[in-house]
Amino acid sequence: MRKLLVIIDMQEGFRSSNLLMLIPKLRELISNFNGDKMFTIYENHEESNFVKRLNWGKFISNEDRELLLELRDFNLEMLKHNSYTVFSKNFVETRLREYDEIYLAGVY
Repeated sequence: MRKLLVIIDMQEGFRSSNLLMLIPKLRELISNFNGDKMFTIYENHEESNFVKRLNWGKFISNEDRELLLELRDFNLEMLKHNSYTVFSKNFVETRLREYDEIYLAGVY
């Protein structure tokens, strides 16, 4: 049985005291998970609806986009996305079909 752990948008731009409370448990989960693992990374851009309609300009800078310092040592695959969710039709139809179980952790 193939398993996948998707760690969602644990990025410097989301850094807060609440987020930092997750780090020890998340590190433990990543270390002990028996299956494939990946990080997702949200990247905003000047032409996005977040900027145009909501006037929300975070995650355009490289500093906001960076994976949290406390997780960088895991050196996992990083899947970048620029919409509300990483689970696009293409991602679901190509990558996720490989797995029997999918687990989510992080910011979602």
